[in-house]
Amino acid sequence: RKTASSTHCPYKGDASYWSVLPAAQAGKDAMWAYEQPFDEMIEIRDHGAFYPSKVTIEAKPA
Repeated sequence: RKTASSTHCPYKGDASYWSVLPAAQAGKDAMWAYEQPFDEMIEIRDHGAFYPSKVTIEAKPA
């Protein structure tokens, strides 16, 4: 779920944040992405990143 949090990077632009549900304290603002990065960084548009201290991502074979 998108939160009201945001940060600004002088190289990439403004980042938006999302919380992982259930939104326990550890899941708050666990992911961020640059929805409208500066033109020089357009490659990162709509790609998310996670704080490793807030989430664990596991892949299991189908």
